[in-house]
Amino acid sequence: MDYIYTNLKKKSPTNFTFVQALKHLIHIYIITLLLACSSCSSNKREIKLKDDKWQNFKTIRLDQVLLNAKNIDEIHQQFIKHPQLYQNFYAYMIRAGKKEDVLVSRLPEKVKSNLESFINDTTIKSFLTEIQKEFPDFDNYKIEIAKGLNRCENIFNYRYPKMEIGTFFSLFNADVHEFDSIIWIGLDMYLGPENRVTKLLPNESLPQYIKDKMDKKYIVSDVLFGYLMTHHYQYIGDDLLSKAISYGKIAYLMDLILPVIKFKIIMTKNNAYIKSFCLNEAYNIPKVKNANIKNPKIPWSSNTCRY
Repeated sequence: MDYIYTNLKKKSPTNFTFVQALKHLIHIYIITLLLACSSCSSNKREIKLKDDKWQNFKTIRLDQVLLNAKNIDEIHQQFIKHPQLYQNFYAYMIRAGKKEDVLVSRLPEKVKSNLESFINDTTIKSFLTEIQKEFPDFDNYKIEIAKGLNRCENIFNYRYPKMEIGTFFSLFNADVHEFDSIIWIGLDMYLGPENRVTKLLPNESLPQYIKDKMDKKYIVSDVLFGYLMTHHYQYIGDDLLSKAISYGKIAYLMDLILPVIKFKIIMTKNNAYIKSFCLNEAYNIPKVKNANIKNPKIPWSSNTCRY
């Protein structure tokens, strides 16, 4: 377990009543926003697929490369095709060395030795094997992600630059990230809360509330949520209410581009993300003395429906 590490910020002590009030407030704003958006038309807007190019998407399985490669040179040849991911994987995820160590045509012996130590570790091999058992085929996820990106293009006239979705092993450090203009998914973060590997990880490194969300049912919604937040987040302001509106718009879009996924599943995972900025903004707004907020006045205009 020498390679297991996670840098998690410790929670700062916050007045329970104030936090409770903030959580209550953020839920009111998001729910109200969604109701307002849905009232823009009598029926839920249907976002159709723009074309059939979603069928041409391919999957890059770098997790399988780590498991099945015969030697380090073979791994290097595949990873060097994706330099941003390769650098982050080597320097920040497995912490084997510096980023610049791997961006060479032929790896130095020291770097090869570092990668060999990682790949040949019995624990790492068991993790990679477990990922293969859980995800022998990724086509169903790829198809739903590709359709969601296609619907995004229909809304924004912006095409996802690559016709590829990548999967990799992050050593429990990354779920969804965009490197080299490709969306990459750390499959180790979706093994499932009841998986033997997930249970093996100490709570001190990976808290239980994170393990509870390591479910494959969140893969598609996590990918599209991250994509919308990266490319289509509409900045209004840094205050709590402005962010609530911005996140609410993303939530509304999620419901449109992923019609086959229940909205509850979409929001269950991302509520934690939404609540996090609520706590970060806790000391940037006047403290709420009374946590029992019954009738807040919520500013709203027709611009709320625009995305």
